[in-house]
Amino acid sequence: MKKITISSVRFFLVVLLIASVSGVFAQMKPYSWASYKFKFKVPENFKVDEATATKWVGHNSNITLSIYPRKSEQLSPEAMKTSLYNWTVENGVKNMDEGTEIDPEKLNRYSGFLFEGIVDDYSAETILISDPDYPSIYFYIFIHYKPGSEADVLKIMTSFTPIQ
Repeated sequence: MKKITISSVRFFLVVLLIASVSGVFAQMKPYSWASYKFKFKVPENFKVDEATATKWVGHNSNITLSIYPRKSEQLSPEAMKTSLYNWTVENGVKNMDEGTEIDPEKLNRYSGFLFEGIVDDYSAETILISDPDYPSIYFYIFIHYKPGSEADVLKIMTSFTPIQ
């Protein structure tokens, strides 16, 4: 039988501390936007700056998330990409990639597009998704974040879920 030593306990505590500081154990809290049949999650320490019928904005010290729903925009996939590209440029994103089509199987049945770029020396993701159950509802999403926040940004992005 192996003995538990003080050094092995210290090692475990150091690993636990590093993991918690790096966000590995970051808790996410849910938000629902019933009028748009949409829910998502953000880190527990997010502060909601604005939650209205036309916009949801929140942030913590590393990430800012803005969501703008739109109704009655019947967009083809190519029109979605063009609309998101134009919106991304209008919001000051530079050094943009070519854009990525979102696979509905990987994003809770939402389809759409994603652009990555830089704003004020920080990374930015812009996303336009279409509701799978209500195809006239779209969400323009802007995520601005500091380096080292990628894991939480991915958790936010993959948390977008339709409410049925």
